[in-house]
Amino acid sequence: MRHRERNVGPPELAGKLLKWYEDGSPVLSDSYFTRNSYTAHIDDESHPAWRKGVRSGDVGGECIRIRESLQVFPSTILEAWRHGVRPAYVGQFTAKPPPSTFFETTTMWPEFASLGAQAYAKAKPAQPLFNGLNAFYELREIPKALEQRFFSGKHPLAGIGDLHLAYQFGWKPLFEDIRNFIIAHFNLKRALDQLIRDEGRPVHRTGRVLTEVNNLPTITARGYHGIDQGLVTQCYPTEHDITYRSQVSRTVRYSANFRYFLPEGPRDWQWTARLVGKLMGLDLTPSVVYRAIPWSWLVDWFSNVGSLIQNMEPGVADRVAAEYFYLIQEVRYVQTAEVSGTYFSSVGDDASTFMTLAVRDTQSYHRIKGNPFGFGLKEEDLSLSQLSILGALGMSRLG
Repeated sequence: MRHRERNVGPPELAGKLLKWYEDGSPVLSDSYFTRNSYTAHIDDESHPAWRKGVRSGDVGGECIRIRESLQVFPSTILEAWRHGVRPAYVGQFTAKPPPSTFFETTTMWPEFASLGAQAYAKAKPAQPLFNGLNAFYELREIPKALEQRFFSGKHPLAGIGDLHLAYQFGWKPLFEDIRNFIIAHFNLKRALDQLIRDEGRPVHRTGRVLTEVNNLPTITARGYHGIDQGLVTQCYPTEHDITYRSQVSRTVRYSANFRYFLPEGPRDWQWTARLVGKLMGLDLTPSVVYRAIPWSWLVDWFSNVGSLIQNMEPGVADRVAAEYFYLIQEVRYVQTAEVSGTYFSSVGDDASTFMTLAVRDTQSYHRIKGNPFGFGLKEEDLSLSQLSILGALGMSRLG
């Protein structure tokens, strides 16, 4: 692992602090600020193949990269007076930047290795276009949905819950299966040709596993501590308004390279027919059996068991191998400090307003080797649709 770090951004003159207690208000000191600063920390693995000049295959390796930038937007040029005396400052007010989270583990480095199984299941090539056996098995729910009596001898809320569950597990899957079957039928010839064409060749796959954006609670305060210029409080009619806003966005994606090989044997119409059957999901596999087990869908809401089982299967192919498989997590934490207030602009009671802003943008990039068979629990919040199903399950048990 190599380590590189750099920091750039020369300071600029914000203004001059004056000796307001002396005639003529001579200069006491200069106030500086950094308008744009940038800090980077990089730990990366130089892959042996890359050092030898090879520019194909697994040349990435594991990598950690942190980039932090700071932008300060000063106020307009002003002249602040010590109330009733003399000028105390000439220049611009600058907001104090939010605190750095450069190496804060909980914010910038959340755990993501457990998403490897889910990512591998999405990335793996030679997968069925349609889950035919599961679709046929789920048809058993249709008569029950047709015969349901929503308000017969049950609490009214139970009828609403039954209606919602009949839609979620009866009609909605049926319509989705019909739609997916039609799409798979139209794409079958193209998928079959590509499956045969890519056999034995490197197949590169990229995609996203997780994307989330969280706006943290806004923090407000009043005081004189929000700006860099330390003037006496008699320069301001009132305390300043200080507002801190923060947003954390997170993306987890994958990058992988695969090779697969189709079943052996003479490539006649029977071989093609078997391949078509696998593409349409008519092959009995452990993942098909798992999806047919009652409540397996609920298990997958909170774990990656379904992905683990799917990763143990070659799919349509006879053999699948990953030349490399990486998980990449990118976290961006944007913090904003906004300060506004008033200052005395003359010897009398005349006051003017000012506003200044500081934005700290911290970004982390972390690439690791993915584990397609690592068990993990899902910590993200349930969607509104999932919560509605759990609520309907509870209501259907009433009365």
